Amino acid sequence: MKEHWLTAKEAAAQWGIQVRQVQSLCAVGKITGVMRLGKQWLIPLDAPKPQDGRSRGETAAAGALPLAAPPLPAASLYTENELFNYFEQEKLAATPQTLRDIIHDTGGWPPAVDFIVRALPRAPGYKGYVRNAMFNHVFALFERETWCQATVDVQRFWLRLSLTGHLAGSLVFELAKENEPLLADALASCEQFYFDSLSGAYQMRPLFRAFLHSRQDVLTKGEKTGTYGTVAAWCMRHEYYADAVCYHAKANDYAALLHMLADFPTILAADVARAVYKNLAAAPLDSFSKLKHFAGRHVQAAISLGRFDEATRLFKTYEKMLPEVPGEEEFRREELSFLQQMGMVAGFLCQCFESEEREAFFQNGPKAHSSIPYPLGVWVSMVGSSQAGSARAYCALLTDLVGQPSSLSFPLGHWPGIPELCLGELHFYQADFAKAELFFAHALEAAKKHGQTATAEKALFYTLRITAARGNPAAAAQTLADIEGMTGEENDLARAWYYAYLREPALIPAWLKSAFVAFRHANFHENHENQLRARCHYLEKKYLPLLSYINEALERETLLYGRVEMLALKAGVHMQMGEKDKAFHALRQAYENAWQNEITLPFIELGKDMRTLAAHALAQNGHDIPPAWLADVKRRASSYAKKQSYMIAAHKKARGEGDHKELSFREREVLADLQRGLSRAEIAATQNLAIGTVNTVINNICAKLSAHNVIEVVRIAYERGYRV
Repeated sequence: MKEHWLTAKEAAAQWGIQVRQVQSLCAVGKITGVMRLGKQWLIPLDAPKPQDGRSRGETAAAGALPLAAPPLPAASLYTENELFNYFEQEKLAATPQTLRDIIHDTGGWPPAVDFIVRALPRAPGYKGYVRNAMFNHVFALFERETWCQATVDVQRFWLRLSLTGHLAGSLVFELAKENEPLLADALASCEQFYFDSLSGAYQMRPLFRAFLHSRQDVLTKGEKTGTYGTVAAWCMRHEYYADAVCYHAKANDYAALLHMLADFPTILAADVARAVYKNLAAAPLDSFSKLKHFAGRHVQAAISLGRFDEATRLFKTYEKMLPEVPGEEEFRREELSFLQQMGMVAGFLCQCFESEEREAFFQNGPKAHSSIPYPLGVWVSMVGSSQAGSARAYCALLTDLVGQPSSLSFPLGHWPGIPELCLGELHFYQADFAKAELFFAHALEAAKKHGQTATAEKALFYTLRITAARGNPAAAAQTLADIEGMTGEENDLARAWYYAYLREPALIPAWLKSAFVAFRHANFHENHENQLRARCHYLEKKYLPLLSYINEALERETLLYGRVEMLALKAGVHMQMGEKDKAFHALRQAYENAWQNEITLPFIELGKDMRTLAAHALAQNGHDIPPAWLADVKRRASSYAKKQSYMIAAHKKARGEGDHKELSFREREVLADLQRGLSRAEIAATQNLAIGTVNTVINNICAKLSAHNVIEVVRIAYERGYRV
């Protein structure tokens, strides 16, 4: 076959044009005698160079478009880089933004790109005439070659599909009303709509979607709202909650939108909150007077976005308007009650309130919902702001709220231990373990007294992490036993954290090493499981799925501690993957969220990996992270890593496992100098090494001997038979 045929690449080289040009000319019939073999075009060896190619001097009329054939497979579409090379070859000037606009409009479809290249020499730029002319010609092609050849049922099916950005197989089948022949006909009638086996979903090319959008007047209002309703229900089942909100609004079904929020926590995930806030703000003016909980949900969305002033304004506005709403008194009373509940949360979370406003809120605020349980999730604090003092202000507000039994009708001990737990959590994340431990002890005592198991378990879980950070194996084992003693059974989540810390993935429950559950909200139980899955993935170097989860979580995470945890872990992942620039960028983001509230523990708990990352960041400029902060984190992460090594050695010793790693030749030489009593500077001078190298070698020796410091290195080395 090679004797009689050329590949597209070989023909392009022979004719001096782009490979994509050859593929496009084959597709539109400008080269005769071609043959298609899978995705490969084969051109006859004696085929002449096409005269109707893309030469700049071409004088064909702009309307003579080579658009008579269906589009090429995705593999044959132009990329932005290829489009740049094509413009360079044709000596056409274009800014990067112009190239991006063309790719966005055309999807890289070669015939459309061809037309743009033909037209640009005769027009001032892409925007305007050329863009409009391209759409007109492509739409005329679709009208002639696709639309008019399809049945009415297929046409209406395409139009309904163009209303949604989701084209998953199950949804498309549902929109086809489970009519397999209709779906098959829709696929066979147009190659702009196809099934992508790699993603398991259907795809619709951008230009064809734009064409269908221009014909939406064909659909009735009922067909549109029915489609939006079907898509909204599908999004709910598959946990695309923000999209479900938007499609319910497009269907003008605000009742369904509000109903779906009933099972959500008070603080909505960021993307859901944005969708709710935007769509309720755009709802018909009389919606709040007809729909259950409309006013309260609008306030809730503003709260979830951290727009506390706006939430307060909405609360006051709706509170004034509700008594004037016509209709049944029961509706007004229930709406006012729910609105007041959201108003209480707004005042509770609004750390930007001045003291007088807060006092006024406590004196005049709602009293009907004082029995609301505290939403204890992965973190106690629900603060989202990274502004200076916001974490401490939240603790103060929580203490104030619990301390107002007369105005809010809170029975004494309603949230036993919660304020102390919140303060302990703050000091824990600031790595002030002495203060944190004291508050956790008070929280544990109060929780046990009132039978609050979840609060007690949370206090003990933080205590477990403190004992690990201090390198105390006996205390850690006792704390783990205390956690499990609360329920009388093994606690998989606590054990998973502890065994991940000890680098024992084999001991972690298998279900916590499985795929991540879709992130919904920080306060949902599965998010705690996901936090531990993240540690397992990091330990087992499953970096790609871990990064995918982190990026999704960061899009929806509203809580400060959660953001810092995820960003610090993301920096560690990129560093382990050798992507230093990305690691520095993530570290910078983590620092920006953490420093004003003195949050350091998420960095420290990465141990030797953070020590390495901080060392590289200190040695390189351009990342805008203060060197003093990096040096402090490096020092504390290094200390944490040494104690972790000691804990791992103690754990293995208790299990009867040997961990006597051999020292390298250089490590033995440095160890011998340490045994002679030489300082680090003296060792560097004696062995002609940089002081940094000596420090690294000593750190490695400490890790191998499970020692905390040089004194322990000398003692353990003597016990193991290392002699000068």
